Amino acid sequence: VLSSTKGSIIPQLGTQKAQVTSVTLASPTQNLKVGDLITVTAKIESEKQTDGADLVIIYNPQLLEVQNATGGQPVAAGLLYDDYPFKSEEEKGKITVSGITTKEAGTLAQGIFGTTTFRALKEGEAKVSLLFNMGDTTDSNVIETGTGKDILEQVNNLELKILP
Repeated sequence: VLSSTKGSIIPQLGTQKAQVTSVTLASPTQNLKVGDLITVTAKIESEKQTDGADLVIIYNPQLLEVQNATGGQPVAAGLLYDDYPFKSEEEKGKITVSGITTKEAGTLAQGIFGTTTFRALKEGEAKVSLLFNMGDTTDSNVIETGTGKDILEQVNNLELKILP
């Protein structure tokens, strides 16, 4: 910021806000036709080191069908964590996936956690969302290194419109 009186730079203290730890579900488009395939990306954003994350992805199985990734898994692992020991579609409409780091200092949680590909089955409004309640460790969470604390504060879900 330039001072209009002296032309010097004045530091603006306290204007940087700490980033909220979040998970965003995103796709290249939000409009598709019956029969189309769409890849949904789960991206984590945080300024903190983490030991891992668990995501519980909810979708309407009457509108969307999971297309299994390599190895018959519902989620293709991203490069964010070293190991994805658990990837399961426990029941139609619910995918649970875990990613963990093997690094003692943790992993900076910024990047693509994983992707899931769906086929549009019929016309309608389809939500792909994360099961999330702040502070609850039995749903989607991001675990801070050294504390074991769930630091996930915000999720951004996805709404898809399936056209005939």
